[in-house]
Amino acid sequence: MKKIMLAAAAVLLSVSAAQAQPAPMDMSCCMNKKAPAASMNEHELAIQAHQSMNNSSSAAHQNIIETHRKMMQEDK
Repeated sequence: MKKIMLAAAAVLLSVSAAQAQPAPMDMSCCMNKKAPAASMNEHELAIQAHQSMNNSSSAAHQNIIETHRKMMQEDK
């Protein structure tokens, strides 16, 4: 009985793996459309990093973004 169950499980796994379609590689969401990181200053990089953080501390990240924007204005 165990051999039959193992054989059935092996067949099901191999068939489902053969029929699985690969996920499409859409990199448009990950591409930076604004400017490459090499041309950004440290405040622009920090702003971009904090904008991507969506968690329970998002309000703190928004405050940090505003601080970096103020620092950028002072640098100009």
